[in-house]
Amino acid sequence: MKDLEYIAAYQKSIERQRVYIFLVGLDDWWDHNRDQWKKDSKKTSTVVVAEIKTEANVVEKASALVAAIDYGGLTS
Repeated sequence: MKDLEYIAAYQKSIERQRVYIFLVGLDDWWDHNRDQWKKDSKKTSTVVVAEIKTEANVVEKASALVAAIDYGGLTS
C-alpha cells in the first residue's frame, strides 16, 4: 500500500511541476501583451490579444506568400 501512496505523491508533484513550467512559459507572452495594452489603456485585454493574434496571422501569411514567390509561385 505504501507504493500506491508514493506513486500518487509522485504524480501530484509532476502535475505541480507542469503547472509551474506552463506559468513560466506565459511570462514572455503576458509581458508582450501587457506592453501592448499599456499603449492604449482604453482597450480591453481581449481586444489587445485579438490584435496581437491578428498581427501574427498576417505575418505568417506574408511569409507563406514570400515563400511562394521565391519558388516561382508554385504551390502544392
